[in-house]
Amino acid sequence: MDIINNIIPILFILGLIQGLVSGILLIWLNQKENCSTLFLGIFVLAFSIDYIAPILKLLDITIYYPQLNFLFDFRWLMFPLFYLYVKQVSILPKSKNMYYYLIPWMVMFIISLLAYFKVINGIENLWNSSWFMIFYYRGSNVFDIFMAVKIVLFINKHSTETKNQYTSTKLKELKWAKLFVLCGIVFILAMHIRLVVTNFYLDLFEAIVNVGFLYWVSIYGIRQQNVLSLISEINVDNIPIKCATKIIEHPPKQVTDEDITLVEKIEQYITEQKAFLMPELTIADVSKSINEHPKRVSLAINAVTKKNFKSYINSFRIKAAKSILEDDSTANLSIEGIGSEVGFKSKSVFYAAFKKETGFTPHNFKTQSKESYN
Repeated sequence: MDIINNIIPILFILGLIQGLVSGILLIWLNQKENCSTLFLGIFVLAFSIDYIAPILKLLDITIYYPQLNFLFDFRWLMFPLFYLYVKQVSILPKSKNMYYYLIPWMVMFIISLLAYFKVINGIENLWNSSWFMIFYYRGSNVFDIFMAVKIVLFINKHSTETKNQYTSTKLKELKWAKLFVLCGIVFILAMHIRLVVTNFYLDLFEAIVNVGFLYWVSIYGIRQQNVLSLISEINVDNIPIKCATKIIEHPPKQVTDEDITLVEKIEQYITEQKAFLMPELTIADVSKSINEHPKRVSLAINAVTKKNFKSYINSFRIKAAKSILEDDSTANLSIEGIGSEVGFKSKSVFYAAFKKETGFTPHNFKTQSKESYN
């Protein structure tokens, strides 16, 4: 019976231990090349230390020391830390003002310390006032939603640019981070709505999900590498000045003859060299081979074909796959084998790209081709 009553604090204690270990590990991993995990490590540490408050409450310790509730409360901090992490690992340029979002937490933390140690007369009364508590909790919810929207919009931009530079984008688009933020907001709002209900099983469910979030972000954070911008990294010293000086930040409103000529040059290279067969083909590889700046290559492809780099290269792969699927002599090849043969890294990616391009799955296309032939 005691185990059942204490299962929630036990879960939080396990989460606290796991979070401390994972957070320290992520901060240590930050020393490695192309692995910016400092802010994520701090996020995980704050996430896990935040469990101390419910542990103290469930063990009735805060009845005697109510001030401890606020010393281990990291609302106002969690989403800004995750935003900083996403910024650091993203392919997009780092902005100078991204640290501004830490200011609200810093202000609240300073006020809580002043109130705890009673440094200023009246500050404790301010901190414990009902209107300030409403602002503290409701305001943090609004701030969380604001930061979540910023993170999601930023990841969308990141994903778009990633597809303009890479053909293999697995673990580069930060889909897990986007899903984590969205699920986090839904969970926060759901728990906020249910505050009027007190139920052991709801509390247990909340604890399990909360600790599950910590494991989720820790595991994916360890796997995630920085997504490097190939456009900014490429050496442009050997690229003609004529090309480099025409680089622009936004796609042209109408297609120019230069764009068409450049895409023809790109297509000729990809077709003749069968570059699309390289699973890890990037825009840097193509630009180096045709002696053009990668930004110019990206903009030309976007303007002329109305596709990003990833979709553009996949169109060559799908064309090759269709030829194989229509050939009776290759009937012994599996669908997965055909996808691998034309440059796709996995069966799922091949299926998704093929259906997007043709409207059919590879299997349905193969079946239809045989029926048409007969």
